[in-house]
Amino acid sequence: VQALCPGFTFSEFHDVAHMDRKTIPSWLWMEAEDVVDASLAGLARGQVFVVPGRFYKGLVAVLRWIPRWVQRAGAQQYARRRNRNRKA
Repeated sequence: VQALCPGFTFSEFHDVAHMDRKTIPSWLWMEAEDVVDASLAGLARGQVFVVPGRFYKGLVAVLRWIPRWVQRAGAQQYARRRNRNRKA
């Protein structure tokens, strides 16, 4: 069993979720093939959690040091802002 945490990946996932890809900076997007390669490499190494991409690995490392209540508050603020922009 493996938990793959890819971040923003070019796939049909965001189309099905009706998410506008233009709202996410282009440098955050990863190619599906790169995500699959990282997943298979992690599986070969016996990794349970795989986070592909340098940015996302760094983000996970930083998030470990930020209290969960701060993370939760930031996520809620982002969601509220996103909903406001969607209605406009």
